[in-house]
Amino acid sequence: MAHAHPAPVKDGSLPQPLALFVRFGPAALEFELRFFIRNVQERAIVSSDVNLAIDAAFHKAGIQLPYPLHDMRVDSWLGGAPPHDRPSNPKQDGPPAGKT
Repeated sequence: MAHAHPAPVKDGSLPQPLALFVRFGPAALEFELRFFIRNVQERAIVSSDVNLAIDAAFHKAGIQLPYPLHDMRVDSWLGGAPPHDRPSNPKQDGPPAGKT
């Protein structure tokens, strides 16, 4: 994608754009795309353009990026467990709270 964008330098005066495999993430293979541009003030715009082009190429190729799934556990329900989950005769292992 960096080769297709006009801003990255490709005239041989600087290293060519390079994609590097950086690390194994928790649920991803992480890559880094490195390229040189002549005007550093264009960095954010060029990076955005290249990232959008990569996203469009993935979409065109039918590649979907998975998003991590998170489980949420709710331990309380309006001040305690729902009535059907409360034990009918709670077991007490020691003296009542506040009394020793």
